[in-house]
Amino acid sequence: LKDKAGIDAAFNYKEVDDVSARLKELAPEGIDLYYDNVGGDHLQAALDNLNDFGRIVCCGMISTYNDKSPQPGPDNLFKIITKRLRMQGFIVRDHGDQQDEFQNRMTEWIQAGKMHWEETVTTGLEQTPQAFIDLFHGSKMGKAVVKLTE
Repeated sequence: LKDKAGIDAAFNYKEVDDVSARLKELAPEGIDLYYDNVGGDHLQAALDNLNDFGRIVCCGMISTYNDKSPQPGPDNLFKIITKRLRMQGFIVRDHGDQQDEFQNRMTEWIQAGKMHWEETVTTGLEQTPQAFIDLFHGSKMGKAVVKLTE
């Protein structure tokens, strides 16, 4: 992530006991923007470390997708008030009017070598269940694609 995507800092949340403390170590001046697609303890850690007037963009809550019953949310939601945070959901279809601009800019960035991505391609329809399981176990990198035939 640091080399290919230009991320300032990264860590494997499965290898730390306290995600919030690790974020504080890596971002001692706090966080201004958090893009959330996990929810749960990751959102809680972000709330702990967001600066006043920080922003949270929510596009998913994968940590709760397989819950059989609703789980309690972060216990520090009051920080949204005390830090005057802005939290908003994001669905790509809300921005269809910007698709052409996005495609033009993204094409430029790709051609200039400014964009990097990873895909995990699994071949064969019969491999779909395992590909889906791997997606939720984090054993693959980037976008997961099932290619039906060679």
